[in-house]
Amino acid sequence: YVDTEKVESTLLKRSFGALGRDAYARERLRPAKSLTHKLRWRKSDAEIELIQKSVDLDVSAFKRAFAASEVGSTEAAVMAHHEAACRIGGADRLAYPSVVGSGAGACVVHYHPNDKVLRDGELLLMDAGCELNGYVSDITRTWPINGKWTTAQLDVYSAVLDAHIACQRAARADGATSLADLHRLSVEVLAHGLSNLLPNADARSLIRSGAYTKYYPHSVGHWLGADTHDVPTVGIATPFEHNTVFTIEPGLYFPPNDPDVPKELRGIGVRIEDDFVVDVGGARALSGALPVDPDSVAALATSS
Repeated sequence: YVDTEKVESTLLKRSFGALGRDAYARERLRPAKSLTHKLRWRKSDAEIELIQKSVDLDVSAFKRAFAASEVGSTEAAVMAHHEAACRIGGADRLAYPSVVGSGAGACVVHYHPNDKVLRDGELLLMDAGCELNGYVSDITRTWPINGKWTTAQLDVYSAVLDAHIACQRAARADGATSLADLHRLSVEVLAHGLSNLLPNADARSLIRSGAYTKYYPHSVGHWLGADTHDVPTVGIATPFEHNTVFTIEPGLYFPPNDPDVPKELRGIGVRIEDDFVVDVGGARALSGALPVDPDSVAALATSS
């Protein structure tokens, strides 16, 4: 068993490459990750404790970022406050490049410029995590920069929160439920939300035609552990098992220049992401110390 892409020696790479063309065909050489990923997927209780410490540090850093997100400040400053809190708290590094998108920047799923001034009346979407003791955290929150939701912002946030809550309630290690099931559920809930937000929109039609993907272009979650997108060889249709860890992160994004979207919704992007561990009784939010209800989120935005 060997993962040839992990071999550092050029000579060994050539040897394994030459051997692999024949050996893989005869099933004499097999990828090690087919075994190691399955072992990494289901966490021990000790690993859950380590992941919880990483998540707790990320939560603390998020609260510092909330406090730094004042009108007139910058996305870069908010990002810096989060990273500083992670580093001071002992993190080895960030888990991935932070996403700190205000206004229309929140509509870009992997927004990375992080260079705009924070404006009154806009939302700020922050997706950030850290790596501590070899395990990562991954959280996203969206909040009004001035601490006050507009009606349109709150309508979109509430639709995303409905999907987030529904997926958490549905997750359990019962031998049947999977991340793929949670994604289908998130599509159903968000399509219903879209039918209330968009004119002449029907939830069933949005799902059947795939038109919902214009506003919800990503999956509801991924495995989490030693990597942010952990163990990719374990498919999302694999039923949850005890102590598997994953994210739930539904979102809705309305492009700023989309004529099919009511003017008051254009440029609004919302994502809510938490980290979960699951057992037969259901899913527990490891990042539950960072609130998601809109009133508490707005209160954090005005903290200092």
